[in-house]
Amino acid sequence: MKELTTDKWQLLLPDEWVAEQDDETIVITDPDEVSIIELTTLQPEKGEPVSALMQSLADNTQKVELAGRDARYQEVIEDGQLFREWFCELDDAVLIISHGVEEEHKGMDDAIVDEILATIVF
Repeated sequence: MKELTTDKWQLLLPDEWVAEQDDETIVITDPDEVSIIELTTLQPEKGEPVSALMQSLADNTQKVELAGRDARYQEVIEDGQLFREWFCELDDAVLIISHGVEEEHKGMDDAIVDEILATIVF
């Protein structure tokens, strides 16, 4: 396992999974390139509370727990892709995690992705 660390969170990643980062998003892919996990940290507009940003992003989602924190979850199908999405309010930002697969691969990597997400520490 290798450790992936940012200034807001860290997680453990299986050695065969690959992580790349651009300005705003960390993209993690599995060795077969079936699953993609994207992690994005969004800051609220100046003067806007984090809770307002969270509410605007996670409307119509269900409550779940992520790394010991309250979070929101939803599944979305869009253009033949299935996305499992988590929204977690941090002290000064919202972490958005999206796990995407082609709809025909639904459930294929859910267990390993859930194991990866279970290692998140804030």
